[in-house]
Amino acid sequence: MKWLSDYTLDEATRMMHDPCWTRAVFIRDPAERILSSYKDKAVYEPHLFMGICKSRKPESFLDFLQIVQVNEHGLCLSDRHFTPQYRLIDEKWWPRINFIGDFNRRESESRRLLKQIGAWEEFGASGWGPNRTDPFFHSSSKCGKFCGNTAKSIGKYYTETTELLVRRLHIEDYIRFYPEKLKSLLNNCHQS
Repeated sequence: MKWLSDYTLDEATRMMHDPCWTRAVFIRDPAERILSSYKDKAVYEPHLFMGICKSRKPESFLDFLQIVQVNEHGLCLSDRHFTPQYRLIDEKWWPRINFIGDFNRRESESRRLLKQIGAWEEFGASGWGPNRTDPFFHSSSKCGKFCGNTAKSIGKYYTETTELLVRRLHIEDYIRFYPEKLKSLLNNCHQS
């Protein structure tokens, strides 16, 4: 799979302006995404976290969030694993994005995308996986160590404090992609 950054600046700019192109992104719930980053970069491969953030190994998820928060305008949030998803694409290009898929529903969203561009039968229905028989983004396909079990382990890591820190760090994503979760949090704050 090629990324936009794999093309020259002229080619990429032409694609972003050409109405014939579909410009798609998949967005992951920030709470799951940051927890997955914590588990991958701070727990299982702490040398990666320490190298990215120029910090010590976090002692807990809360400690991890506090380190990332302190580095908010520095090293940690300049890394794609910790930065809000909205910041990963230059703001001027967001109005040109014409497909935003939900990572948590990647199988059905990928099908929707490929059908929308007329490529489902050729590229999505079959031909993926180790035996080239799995559909694109089939739920049994491997997509990383944590994409399947992070959602299941949220209750183990999240407290009211960690939830508020994540919402603060990723407020741009909540406003743009998950306003209902932000509204729910604000309602809970007003009821307390």
